[in-house]
Amino acid sequence: WEVIGQEVAKALEGIRAGKLSPLAFHMAKSQMNTGLLAQYVGFSRWRVKRHLKPAVFKRLNQTVPERYSDDFEITVKQLQQYPEK
Repeated sequence: WEVIGQEVAKALEGIRAGKLSPLAFHMAKSQMNTGLLAQYVGFSRWRVKRHLKPAVFKRLNQTVPERYSDDFEITVKQLQQYPEK
């Protein structure tokens, strides 16, 4: 569990620094890598990696975040948020 906690903390640091999108937090929390998430949502691995960039993530149309939120079993609004601490 410590390793998972460290990966979540690392993802949060990247998000706060503006290097990662909130998708990185949800991936770390769910113990997923880009390959596994790509299989679940039906995207290519490079596309998931691209969505980890904050600028790209903000420009996604409505259907893409819905696919991610369905996989994580959360709302689209929750997908776009991350904890402050």
